[in-house]
Formats: sequence, C-alpha cells, structure tokens
Amino acid sequence: MADAILDWASYVTADSTITTGPQEAYRIKVIGTDSTTEVTPSINGNELGGIKTDIAALHPTGATEHGGLPLSDLYYYIPPETQISLDGASGDEVYLAGSAIDAPSGRFESSADETRFNEQGSHHYTFVEGATTVSEPLSDGQEVTPLTLQPETDERFIFDGLHGIDVTFGSATTLSEGDLAMLLDFDGQRRPSQFRDDEIVGIDLTVMPRPPNDTDHQVPYKYGMGDSPVDPFVVSGDQTFNVNVRNVSGGSLGSSGNDVTLDYLAAVEFKEGLR
Repeated sequence: MADAILDWASYVTADSTITTGPQEAYRIKVIGTDSTTEVTPSINGNELGGIKTDIAALHPTGATEHGGLPLSDLYYYIPPETQISLDGASGDEVYLAGSAIDAPSGRFESSADETRFNEQGSHHYTFVEGATTVSEPLSDGQEVTPLTLQPETDERFIFDGLHGIDVTFGSATTLSEGDLAMLLDFDGQRRPSQFRDDEIVGIDLTVMPRPPNDTDHQVPYKYGMGDSPVDPFVVSGDQTFNVNVRNVSGGSLGSSGNDVTLDYLAAVEFKEGLR
C-alpha cells in the first residue's frame, strides 16, 4: 500500500514531456485545455485520444461553462518512471487533476490501475468533429450533414458526452429557437423519429451551444440528459452514422450570395479491439 494518496492538480504547457520519479504514480481524473486545436496526451507511447477546449476547458468560466473533462473510470494512470507527453502548441496550457500516489506498492497501486494502464490506449475519451458550408438561404425542410462517421470494424464510439454545434451565417441572419434541429441517422434509421405533424422534430440547435456560455446557453447538451432511461448511443464498426441538421423554421433562413457554416462536435468514449 502507498505511503499516501493525495489530491493533485497542475497546469503544464501543451507540448510538455514529463517523466515520473521512481517513487511516484498518478491517476489523472480531469483534463482541460485552452487549445482550440487538438491536444493528444500519450503515456508510455500510447495515445489517449485528442481533446480541445470545446469539450475540455482549462477553467469553468462564463465563456466555457462546461470546464474540464471528467475522466471517471477512464482515468489515465501513470506508473513510476513512466513518460507522459502532450503534442500541443507551446503557447497553450493543459490542466491535469487527480491523485498523486506516494511510494506505490509496486508499479501499480491496484489491479484497477494495472487494467487502466493496459487498456487506456484503446479505451479513452476523445471527440468527433465535422463541418459543412452551404449556400444561403436554407429552404424550409432542407437538410445538411456536418458529420458522417464510419468506424473501423473493431472500433466503437459511445456518445455519452456533450454535443455542440456552431452555426455561422455569412449574412446578418442569427439563429433563433425553432430554426434548426439536429437529427441522428444510423444506417438510414433516423432518431429521434419525426412527429406526424412535423411540428416537433429532432433536437433544437439553440440547446447545443459550442461551447456552453453565460450569454447564449449555460448548460451543456448531453444525449439522454432529459430522461434517465435514455442511454448513450453507440456507433459500432462498419456502421454509417450521420448528423443531419434540418431547417424547421417554416421559412427560408439566410440571404442569397452568402454561405452558412455548421460545425458539429461531440465528446465520445472510444473503444478499439475491446469487448
């Protein structure tokens, strides 16, 4: 048993490489960054999935209400005399928090730590992202597809984190409640199903801020947050998954001669080669 297990939190530059000492180990339970591009941590040469501030913010502020990304059971474990490296830019920062283990009992403090160390390269949190730009105006009922995901045979993406969409009109058009809705398509099967009268359809984009903030919408959108029996959805190998956005406003949106860009992002649990 370790001499002590203590709370620990630190900030490092996003291009850091750190090696633990012979009598120290770490469990990283929360990670965040101010980088708007991808930062990927690696431990012992195993990549642990990229993050960016949209899903894992450096601080919970009025502009980034979601704060750092809790890793929960998918925490990073760093044994003694082991290297963690980050592949980001020197001008960006990364927040790491969790437990510092003083004089662990061997390389792993527990069997759970050994399991995480062995699996963390193939089972971790990361994100998926896609964008599309189309001409304005968007006609009533028109759909566009910012993301298409086709995992490899041995891959699974579990959508149990936040979703966000940034919508940028080239014209003076602003997004309002009831304008655009997200629909999810699994091999041609749409969820949520469309109501018969077409009045209520999908998930309104105004409840999916990217990022959550105190101006537009403070609460991050996570699939299933509205009702506990709703489980996160899984996209498995050889499936085709589309995120579609439909104009449900009842009229056209935007002005001719301009473009509108939709940029979608979601935090996901990634598994490769594991049951």
